[in-house]
Amino acid sequence: MSLICIGDSLTAGYGISKKDCWVSKLNENNFNFINKGVNGDTSIGILSRFFSDVIANNPEKCIIMCGTNDIIMNKSVSTIIDNLNLMVKDLLSSKIVPIILSPPKIFKDLAIKYWSSNINYDLVNLKLNQLNEDLKIFCKKNNVLLISLFDLIPLNSIYYTDGIHLSYESNEVIYTKIKNRLAL
Repeated sequence: MSLICIGDSLTAGYGISKKDCWVSKLNENNFNFINKGVNGDTSIGILSRFFSDVIANNPEKCIIMCGTNDIIMNKSVSTIIDNLNLMVKDLLSSKIVPIILSPPKIFKDLAIKYWSSNINYDLVNLKLNQLNEDLKIFCKKNNVLLISLFDLIPLNSIYYTDGIHLSYESNEVIYTKIKNRLAL
């Protein structure tokens, strides 16, 4: 099976060793999982490279995760959904199966300590929750598999390296969930 995982630093595996990233762990099952995560990327950035990174490579499936950076940069949830809608349409018209991961919550105390104390992380989490709920509706309407990391990853410091990025433990949880959902 060939599968491309596209997204931001949560897909790229920022803050942990490459071998511990959920995408790398999926490759341990002798499948071809390609990591196209880019640190700091937004849904518009992913959309701008979507053809060259995904469609041109013609994988069987594509996992998309984005939204955290958009929301931190004060972009609207509707903009993220609009960009994801364009990506999903491209995938379906190319006969590539889309899978969407909704981004996890931010662990406020760690994010303030390691990132910025000038960001309203309570508001960011409210918008991430709205994104998660809107993605549930979007994916149901479009018959797309959604794996909600917002619901899956506990709001506990063991699951975060810095409040935004995910620890080894979170990557294990994501790997196991995807492996089970895709029956690998």
